[in-house]
Amino acid sequence: MKEIYPEQFAAIKYAHDVASKLVNNEDYHEAADDYRNGLTFDQIAEVYDIANDFKVTSNVARNAINFLITGTDEFDGLLTPTEAKKIGLEHKVNNGKRLSDEKLGMFGRSKLEHSLTSKYAGRQRNKALSLTSWEDDEKERAYELSQQYRKNGGVDRKKIYKILNDEFHKGKEIRNIETVGYYLSKLRKKKIKEGKHIEVRNKIPWSNLEKGYAFNCLISPEYQIGKKVDLKRITSELNEIFHTKNNERNKGSVNRVLSKIKKENSLRLQKKTKWVIQETERVKELSSQDAYRTEKQIKVQEIADILNHEFHEGRNLRSGDQVRSALRRNK
Repeated sequence: MKEIYPEQFAAIKYAHDVASKLVNNEDYHEAADDYRNGLTFDQIAEVYDIANDFKVTSNVARNAINFLITGTDEFDGLLTPTEAKKIGLEHKVNNGKRLSDEKLGMFGRSKLEHSLTSKYAGRQRNKALSLTSWEDDEKERAYELSQQYRKNGGVDRKKIYKILNDEFHKGKEIRNIETVGYYLSKLRKKKIKEGKHIEVRNKIPWSNLEKGYAFNCLISPEYQIGKKVDLKRITSELNEIFHTKNNERNKGSVNRVLSKIKKENSLRLQKKTKWVIQETERVKELSSQDAYRTEKQIKVQEIADILNHEFHEGRNLRSGDQVRSALRRNK
């Protein structure tokens, strides 16, 4: 097993702390669409200027975006694990195909050239992104098209780059899916700061009735697959019942709303539910067992899950942070 040094633990903790702030700030939630649209974690971190805004290294910023999108033990990501994994694989396939088609990276070098320049492989990719500069009128046209052409909860970049090539580059293959996604994300952030961004992701707002139905699905065992919620089924039912079978909701938007509802209800119930002596003693007992300890820390979230099962009928009334606080109080 690879050894992890203290500074690496610190970097992971910093990234987790930054991600926990991002996930509670809706200004960063469009990062999910950016990831769907082909941007990497590094590119998303650059677009949102995470390193400068939070005074962290570029590596910590990248990992924070990773946690934001995929989630951690403490909070749900903007995407479900299944969708995040699927998109990650699509990124690898698309990037490999692009490099092969354009004869970039390893595909454009002899064996000797590859061995001599492998550590600089990323430079060819960056060069490809900036071969033809973007003029202001093309950027504005791209943004205008992004408001018009939507697909699966995100931007239809394929449609947009073809229009841009026709209108600005005489039909030549100058723009592609990746470059359009990258520059649209940067432009959107700029417009958000200027107060000029128009949000079109959710055309139909969520009614209280629809939210209530989604929440009932969330807490029903019928909609559980292991420890996960059956987002596909919930999304399908919401579209069928509330949107006359139109695909107004997608798994990403449903996951975001459910996470928000779950957090609001969980916090409210957690504040109301007092700790009984038996529950406090159970925390002490579990925290002393090797199964719930590592060399560095106590597995507070696993203990919280047990408390919820044994004392609260499976409801999410205890969190890892609450268990940690209870342990501090009883030292």
